[in-house]
Amino acid sequence: MSNQDQRPEVTVICFPKKLQIPGRPELSVFPLQVAFMAVAEDDHRLVAICSSYIPDLATYAVAGSKRSLHYNNVQGGGSQLHITFDEVGGGYVGEKVVDGRSIGLATGRDWREFFTRLAGVGLAEGERCEYRGIG
Repeated sequence: MSNQDQRPEVTVICFPKKLQIPGRPELSVFPLQVAFMAVAEDDHRLVAICSSYIPDLATYAVAGSKRSLHYNNVQGGGSQLHITFDEVGGGYVGEKVVDGRSIGLATGRDWREFFTRLAGVGLAEGERCEYRGIG
């Protein structure tokens, strides 16, 4: 089976560290990076499939009580995450975009709830990923 034919069997949820940049405390409501990971079987061997996203600090914006930041897939391609934090309500909204199309949205009242729901968006067709044998 090729990497393109694999179907994830288990989705892994990781809670990211907060983005901490000296002199930029306003960014601490955002994650350092975001990873989507699943485990699948390929020719009777377990394979970890992962896409990782890092912040593009040039995209940081403030509109009223909302702060937003975009993240790019480190494997390249046209995949991005758009994360918005509402200072008044305290909640998060995230959208995953692959090749210009929205793959999924997630919301959460706090860090843990948001990233649990964002992980549920999972990996998408056309999203560039890293494949590693784990067993």
